[in-house]
Amino acid sequence: MNLTDYGFPVTALPWLLLALLCIGCGPAEKPEPPPIPVVVSPAEAYQGNGEVRYSANIQPYAHVELAFKSGGYLTHILQVKGVDGKRRNVHGGDYVKRGTVLAQVRQSDYEAKLAQAAGLNAAARAALEKANLDLVRARNLYAANSLTKSDYDKAMARYGEAMGTAASTGAQVKEARIALQDTKLKAPFAALVLKRKVEVGDLVNAGTVGFTLANTEEVKVVFGISDLMLKHVKLGDRLAVTTEALRGRQFRGQVTAISPSADPKS
Repeated sequence: MNLTDYGFPVTALPWLLLALLCIGCGPAEKPEPPPIPVVVSPAEAYQGNGEVRYSANIQPYAHVELAFKSGGYLTHILQVKGVDGKRRNVHGGDYVKRGTVLAQVRQSDYEAKLAQAAGLNAAARAALEKANLDLVRARNLYAANSLTKSDYDKAMARYGEAMGTAASTGAQVKEARIALQDTKLKAPFAALVLKRKVEVGDLVNAGTVGFTLANTEEVKVVFGISDLMLKHVKLGDRLAVTTEALRGRQFRGQVTAISPSADPKS
């Protein structure tokens, strides 16, 4: 076959072949991915083990802001041994035993008040003893008709006044002794010190908070539940408690209180 017979010049042949080659070099079509197999099962009701889990906060069973009862200049704070072996003031993170003196204010002022009260009480008791002797004498004389009723009444009045003075000064001695004892701030129970709020040299008043303590020997677990579940929980129930800090261990707790109102934050 002669291409010139169809009106194509011979010189056009290379271009035609090139076009055919270019058409053959186009991108190949990508095969479609195979379908993903799916297993279909009929829906069934969930059969759980009946457990309901709640997030909770573990808190110290007792938490106290320990305040001074007697005011004055702070002269002493409990010293403990640090990790470096040196003595330092007790602070947050330290454990203290029950009755440990954590801090103390200056005692000299309270010792002087106690001595003054004791002196007044001693004088009052001496006056009471004399008034009692005078009353015994006046009673004997009055019984023998050797003393007038007016003088006898005066002896009775002096004895009553002396007895009142002795009782009043005795109460002052007791108060002064308590105030002196209260210059020492003691731990009411074995506790973890959460925070110390005073330094030596501070002037504290009665009611000034010196330490924040927490009893961590016993703890309480506080959690919230929905109102729908509340009917299933009652005082005395025993519940299982777990914590991430002690994995694998389970503790038993008892419901001891149920709040009468809902948490407004929940």
